[in-house]
Amino acid sequence: MSGRLVLAMSGARRALPAACLVVLLACAATSRAAEGGMEARRAAAVSSYDHDIAPLLTTWCGECHRAEKHKGDVDFSTIRGGAAALGERELWGNVATKLALQEMPPEKAKQPSDDERARIAGWITSLRRLDPPDPGVMGVRRLARQEYVNTIRDLFIGYSGDPGQGFPSDQIGAGFNNSLSPLLMEKMLLASDGVLDQIIASDHVEMHWSAVQLDAVVDGKEDAAKGDADKAKGGSRTFAAAGHLTATLSLPEAGTYTIRVRAGADQAGKEPVRLMIGLDGALLGEIAVLARTKMPVAYTCKAKLPAGPGHLTVTFINPATEPATLTSASGKAKPGDVPPKPQVRAVTIESVDLIGPPAAKQSDAQRRLFVAQPGKDLDKRTAARRIIEAFAARAFRRPADADEIDGLLKVFDLADTQGEVFSEAVKLMLKATLLSPQFLFRLAEDGDQGAPVGGMVAVDSWGMASRLSYFLWSSMPDDELFAAARDGKLADPAAVAAQVRRMLKDPKAHALIDNFAVPWLGLGSIQTQTIDQKRFPHVTPALRQAMADEPLMLVEAVMREDRSLLELLDCRYTFLNQALAEHYGISGVSGTQMRKVELSDPLRGGVMTTAAVLMVTSTPTRTSP
Repeated sequence: MSGRLVLAMSGARRALPAACLVVLLACAATSRAAEGGMEARRAAAVSSYDHDIAPLLTTWCGECHRAEKHKGDVDFSTIRGGAAALGERELWGNVATKLALQEMPPEKAKQPSDDERARIAGWITSLRRLDPPDPGVMGVRRLARQEYVNTIRDLFIGYSGDPGQGFPSDQIGAGFNNSLSPLLMEKMLLASDGVLDQIIASDHVEMHWSAVQLDAVVDGKEDAAKGDADKAKGGSRTFAAAGHLTATLSLPEAGTYTIRVRAGADQAGKEPVRLMIGLDGALLGEIAVLARTKMPVAYTCKAKLPAGPGHLTVTFINPATEPATLTSASGKAKPGDVPPKPQVRAVTIESVDLIGPPAAKQSDAQRRLFVAQPGKDLDKRTAARRIIEAFAARAFRRPADADEIDGLLKVFDLADTQGEVFSEAVKLMLKATLLSPQFLFRLAEDGDQGAPVGGMVAVDSWGMASRLSYFLWSSMPDDELFAAARDGKLADPAAVAAQVRRMLKDPKAHALIDNFAVPWLGLGSIQTQTIDQKRFPHVTPALRQAMADEPLMLVEAVMREDRSLLELLDCRYTFLNQALAEHYGISGVSGTQMRKVELSDPLRGGVMTTAAVLMVTSTPTRTSP
């Protein structure tokens, strides 16, 4: 190692905390700090030109490049002060080229000293710092698989499943692993169902329909009285011929349900009025209606019903007409008698109710989600609005706007009109949120609405919170970070630095190792890396895992202990267990546990000399670092 390199590294071993890198990025992206620094640099460049550069140009270039004699169409005398000089960027680029090639001043003319050339060249180079910083294009970034899993975990505190189970591996495309394939979208659909089904217990089902609210078929024809209470006798329906009522429903869970039909009848003949209760053509039970039409009674039928959509039917199955009989003593009609009317068996149905099994107890996670419940003082839609406003603000990593909330409420409204209980309608609304681009992608996180195409905007506090959390945790911001964003504190670099220090102490910061260091070092394939088993029979899966752990533990130590970044390239320690130490020929290490080990070999140290990095950069039979 050269003396220059040793000297440079030793001088740089003063700790460069990982937090500083993020703070520097934050400072560059914060408009207030950037604008202040830009003005200071501009003022310095103007002053330097007026007091230093202009006199040098007059001395060494004025003979050929003045009003009377402007060779190459260059006339420095027209530049009136430093402010005007800053606008001549193309000219200064040409001057820098001539100075670098030593073409100016001409070879036969008097020459400036090396220091004077360097001062002019340095001033020209400094002009680059006056260009607006270019943060690059902010692409549309989908949550990678692990980011999705972590975000679901933090969004639904108390969820114990693995929402990413069965997800295809993130495919790399154009350098990114966040494209959205049809298969992945299907898996995310199933994942959202699984998460919400575990978190949200269904409400107690209690559905009520007046007869007029239901579809009706009488004597094979649809009854047009649906929805017209006046024509349907205040909500009831009378069947004198065969017919049925149909209720469309969607049951949140399977169980024993009670079907209650309130009805009265006009009897005819020996057989009472009979109603058949069915679900999608299957018989659930029969009811004998004995009450009179003017004094209806509620009749019940219990049946086990499956979860999901279905059609509940109440069918009048035995209409009949009995001929009239004379009531005179002789049994014969007399002149002037009005013939009696025949007896018609008919049924009048007032209402149908469906009562489900007792509701399951709400989980803590559901209680956190359901920040409002409908009741006497709060209608269902208002309660749903409060729930989605609170949930969407966390799911979108920023407050949802009015249009977004209204769009999600339309899902609730649709489910509600189709007879879903409140909890199921809310569940569908939350599912729509989990499948929305605002959740699956990190969109417009930097306050760029209304920005000109190709223009730059400052990262707002919500965008900064999201960038910090997904960089350090591969997950959504926590409550403290959300609060800092809401209060606008993340526009202050000092506040950002404080958040970074806090976040690095959190166990979730290990995601930075898994999701940054692993792909950075290419360690994802170490278990499947092909090697010559005849030459290396001792390289077992356990040893491969130890090899992978070594550089990752080194990266984690540098990050958590605020050590110099140069220790990633050269340090006097590493992390080993017995198997890996024996592979290196290092003695004194026993057991399977990885531990910190001091190194004495000057050729070993840093991630580049670890077995894992050497393996993934080598061919099966030889190294090629």
